[in-house]
Amino acid sequence: MDIDEPECWVLLDDHGVDRVAVVTDDGPVIHSFNYQVVGREVLFMTAAGTPLAKAAGLGLTITFEQDHVGTAFSQGWSVLLVGPVRRVSDPATARSLSELACSTPWAGDGRDVLVVFAPNRVTGRRIRVEGAPGTEPGAGLDSR
Repeated sequence: MDIDEPECWVLLDDHGVDRVAVVTDDGPVIHSFNYQVVGREVLFMTAAGTPLAKAAGLGLTITFEQDHVGTAFSQGWSVLLVGPVRRVSDPATARSLSELACSTPWAGDGRDVLVVFAPNRVTGRRIRVEGAPGTEPGAGLDSR
């Protein structure tokens, strides 16, 4: 079952941990990042020289995914965002945006490159397995 864009943003909450896919010269790479939602943009802190920092310096497109799976009840959801990233180079803007963050990067110190992700595609889907505990009759498996 598809999830509309407004609900996707609600599911992302205002912060958390996600997976980001970036295409590099060696192929795609996927890393987990703390994130902060500000309006309809997502902020990340990363280290200089990382694939995400390089992609942001070039304004490349990335993919962001977060999901929640409840194995006990065979249901969950997945939100996928796609769009360009950019580095915030103005120190005052970077400082004010960094102050909005709910946490520091879990990966540790040295992550002082602020990246802003402005998705142009936001999609989501909900998965419910027919007959699983907590599902309504007729709420079948998402066939995608």
